[in-house]
Amino acid sequence: MYLSMGSLDRDTTQAENVFLDFKNQLALHHYKGAKMKLQEFGNFEHMDAALPGFMKGLVFVFEK
Repeated sequence: MYLSMGSLDRDTTQAENVFLDFKNQLALHHYKGAKMKLQEFGNFEHMDAALPGFMKGLVFVFEK
């Protein structure tokens, strides 16, 4: 699983980081054989992060 977001999507008014919380919840389950990567694109908004996220996500999923 590849998760990505733009740093400008983060709500700085909230103490928690929903993105990291989601990743940590998935990691707690220890899914056998699962690979996970989290990437935040600095100074990007939602749609700015989409294309590099898709490209890097495909490379991550299909790498051997």
